[in-house]
Amino acid sequence: MTASVESPSQPASGTDAGLGRAWLLLLVLPVVFFGPALLPGKGFLPQHPSSLAPLSAEASPAEAQEQINYWTVDGLFPFLTDALHVRHAFELNCLPTWNPQLGLGYGTAGGSLVTPWYPPNLVHLLVHPARAFGWLALMHLFLLGAGAALFLRRQGLRLGSALLAGWAIQAGGLSLFGAHYGMKLAAVAWFPWCLLAAQGVLAGTQGAGLRLCVFTALSFLAGFPPLAVFALGGLTLAGLAFSKGHMGRFAALVGFVILGVAAAGVGLLPMAESLRGAERSLTSGDAPTQTAPAESLGTLLAPGMFGLPSDPFFAPSHPLALWLCSPDNLTQTLEANGLEWNMHVGLAVFLLALVGLCSRPKRSLVPGALLLLGLGFGLGWPPMSWLHGLPGLGSGAPTRAFLLTPLLWVWLAALGLEELSGGSRRAGTCLALGCSMALGMGLYLGKQAQALGSEQATSILAQRYAVGLETAQEHLAGADLALAAQRLESESHWLIGWTLAVALAGLATWIMGRRGSSISRHAAWALLPWFLLVGGEGWRLSRASHRPVNLEAGLFPSSAAMDAVREATGSGRVLRLDRSASGVSEVERLARPNLLQAYGIGDLTPYVVFTPADWVNALAQVDPLSGYRSGASRLSDPEHLGHPLLDVMNVTCILATEPIEHPRLEHVFGQEGFHVHRRDLGAQLPFAVFPDPGGDRDDTGLLFPPLVEPSDAAPDWSAGEVRWARPTPTRLDVKITGTSGGWLVMDGSFQPGWKAIVNGEDATIVQAQGLLRAVRVPAGDVTVRTHYEPWSLRIGALLTVLALAIAWRTSRVEAH
Repeated sequence: MTASVESPSQPASGTDAGLGRAWLLLLVLPVVFFGPALLPGKGFLPQHPSSLAPLSAEASPAEAQEQINYWTVDGLFPFLTDALHVRHAFELNCLPTWNPQLGLGYGTAGGSLVTPWYPPNLVHLLVHPARAFGWLALMHLFLLGAGAALFLRRQGLRLGSALLAGWAIQAGGLSLFGAHYGMKLAAVAWFPWCLLAAQGVLAGTQGAGLRLCVFTALSFLAGFPPLAVFALGGLTLAGLAFSKGHMGRFAALVGFVILGVAAAGVGLLPMAESLRGAERSLTSGDAPTQTAPAESLGTLLAPGMFGLPSDPFFAPSHPLALWLCSPDNLTQTLEANGLEWNMHVGLAVFLLALVGLCSRPKRSLVPGALLLLGLGFGLGWPPMSWLHGLPGLGSGAPTRAFLLTPLLWVWLAALGLEELSGGSRRAGTCLALGCSMALGMGLYLGKQAQALGSEQATSILAQRYAVGLETAQEHLAGADLALAAQRLESESHWLIGWTLAVALAGLATWIMGRRGSSISRHAAWALLPWFLLVGGEGWRLSRASHRPVNLEAGLFPSSAAMDAVREATGSGRVLRLDRSASGVSEVERLARPNLLQAYGIGDLTPYVVFTPADWVNALAQVDPLSGYRSGASRLSDPEHLGHPLLDVMNVTCILATEPIEHPRLEHVFGQEGFHVHRRDLGAQLPFAVFPDPGGDRDDTGLLFPPLVEPSDAAPDWSAGEVRWARPTPTRLDVKITGTSGGWLVMDGSFQPGWKAIVNGEDATIVQAQGLLRAVRVPAGDVTVRTHYEPWSLRIGALLTVLALAIAWRTSRVEAH
């Protein structure tokens, strides 16, 4: 006799009638938020590239300056440039696995956040990425809302409540503030679908296991595995609760989840290969500074409490963080991040969730417990903070757990709405207390706005942090206290007004419930005020984060400054001189990292996900102050410009905010704050043959060939003439005429995936000078063909196919 497990809280038969038409409602907010960016001549980007120096000095478009989303500038670099690389590689009929313009060459098979291994990203091949981002955001927001609504419907909630929950999650902070981080939205969008499939596995539904495997894989392939790891943890805990002790079914659920992770192998294995040689770690190096302070909980009520994406507030002198946070949290305050700290889910959702927690404690147990875990992890509460050291959960990730909490908030809110609509006295009391708390918060923010806008604000901060007035003034030199005060005042007024509106809607719903007119599928019109409240709040905030950019004049305009950089650089690389204490203040004004890539120029210090350790170590030998976080950003002093390692790394152009006098440099272009210098490489060549030192060592074990300078070789030895070509980003061909043989050293970093064919025969590529690629060549005329084929991609693709096949077969057997 086989035991069966019922799916928890299944709705009664026939209650899904009309659900098909209801999906249209869940398209409204995605179209409102992202539709304008899909119009002809528009794009979905946080800002126009022409607003960045040095382009802004030549064009300075007022419209682009008004469209800056300061929180998600990564939506341009590296996300846009990564997507452009994918598109360009496919146009050349090759896979986007290597980008020679990034650093010394960078493996993009696993080191990019925008990869073709996630199927929806193939839209970049059909539509320009600046527009494709908008289509992807619309699709994922619809999937998120539809998945949440359908999951809650399967939990036994009424159609109206489930739809409002789907609508609410679409209007929350995840979609409003994080949509330019498409990979984050995509990873979270599959979470409710995983929960749906998990319910099917527990109920023995045919095909549910395969669906769980596919949805899990898509979450990991979306490009941001830390969120997928959090989702996997939440899915496992929820599945354990839903299984009600039937460990056989729960084991099947875990098995399909494991198969889902394996099915993402085509993306995860290349990522693991990139991570292996990178400076970044999977575990957190300083977790306390990466968690959010307790004050960030205020964003649940006032989303602009620490500013909005359009506000130019930056750490370490973030005015609202310094003003509102406790001096005891100074370490976190100096790392203030308006995006990572924001937990906004909507005021109506938050207040209804409180009603659900208080009024339906048993049904709120699962979402409430998961919510507590997510908040505790992001805020660094013990014992959840003990998990920060686990691989995949650190490295800046703790606050990202907040991105999974919106589903839990709307789940609780849907429960609260149903209790309120039933006329429960306890629900009415909970809502009244919640509204009172929100009003108190609004009054508090208003009082703080008045103090922050006063002439004594700097003195108050100096006294609070126990520093001198001059020190406080110096630290706040770049902070706009007046604008910060205006933001707080605006949030205060909005919070008070919106709380009163929510109180009125709640009172009306509660009275209807007391009279016996409970909200059901036949009286869903009674939810209209709630839909308007949730949608109105989302629309207000979307104007600060979802403004479309104008693409009619082009995305990357022609520029005299960029032309000068391209001419000075040639086939070499650019390096920036930055004397600032931060190490990036001047870098950001000197054609910020990855902007050069869009103009086809090599950049030694780009912004990439997994900066290879050999880049960082090599630059550290040149200048110990070159590092920034887990990468490298600059030279700090002109005295390092003659270092021979810069010749090895083929640095042919130096950018600086002012002209530099140096015997190796030639000033070729200058405008205010932006100067271009051509750098002489001396005798170093990016492609050259060196004499073979001899010996009986096997090529395969020779990682660092001891290069012999041509001047020390035999008198009759000749390097020959070397010519090279790069047909595609993943190929490099070299022809040598009249060489005496030896080691061909090629420009570009060494990676195990590089393979070589010398005169038609396979040859081994080894590492030279600790950085570059080298291959042994015979005497005479030689043809060398090299190409990049990472083993991790081939094995990962095979693992994906095998995992999906096993899941398909096992899912059919489980159902029977």
